[in-house]
Amino acid sequence: MKKSLLLLVIIGSIALLPRYSYLQDNIQHNSAPNAFSLTVCRTGINKTIPDFILTRDTINLSISGTCILTDVNVRIDTVIHSFISDLVVRLTKGSQTVMLINQRGAGGSNFIGTRLNDSAVIPISSGNAPFTGEFRPESPLNAFNFSTPPGGNWILSIRDTAADDTGVLKSWCITVSYDCGDPVNNINTEIPSKFSLSQNYPNPFNPVTKIRFGIPALSGLSNDVKLVIYDALGKEVAVLVNEKLTPGNYETSWNAASYPSGVYYYKLVSGDFSEVRKMVLIK
Repeated sequence: MKKSLLLLVIIGSIALLPRYSYLQDNIQHNSAPNAFSLTVCRTGINKTIPDFILTRDTINLSISGTCILTDVNVRIDTVIHSFISDLVVRLTKGSQTVMLINQRGAGGSNFIGTRLNDSAVIPISSGNAPFTGEFRPESPLNAFNFSTPPGGNWILSIRDTAADDTGVLKSWCITVSYDCGDPVNNINTEIPSKFSLSQNYPNPFNPVTKIRFGIPALSGLSNDVKLVIYDALGKEVAVLVNEKLTPGNYETSWNAASYPSGVYYYKLVSGDFSEVRKMVLIK
């Protein structure tokens, strides 16, 4: 409760800043205790959108630990522009860029309360200015999922592609959903003589399963260890372990509450060793 009150006080204080403010909401999902959603907004930006110039604004998400991005949504609360069909809007994180809006609006004015979500029914191409409501972006935001760390700089860019009309970016928000996995626990004091990866249990499972593995004393006091989950197509969907571990026997778990039923694979990698096993999620 004290932490919640402190967070509210901090957020309330920040919101009073005259130019830039971050409104942050970090929600832990009860059905998946290691899954979170985080919304951060920048308001009072007032960045000019000149003709033929790329306007950028950045939101930095402070998310630490080994977490996997599972969903991204963007809200363009306010862009004031008299001819928004001049505008191209993109979202960038690292080397990945997604086209959100590409010259839509047929000469109308402004973006007001525009929410961009892959699950929206109406595509942005079928909307009308000021695009208040929820729309599917030009390109899917799920291009960021699983391969992009949720923390760090997310960059919104707007380019005005024609002359005579300028505008202002006033505010925008980003919402990310992510899974940080479970802690890895050393389950006994015995040191194994070789690497091992046990079959998960229970298997089949719904939605939580445990995985045990052993790390021998072959390469010094600690080893780089990675335990990764893949779907049936070989796409990485979760990283359970990615750290240095001392020799020993370990156990971790995977909460697949946010994943569909099906066959999954988990792979242990440490140095020259790797092993893969199959598991089945049934909901």
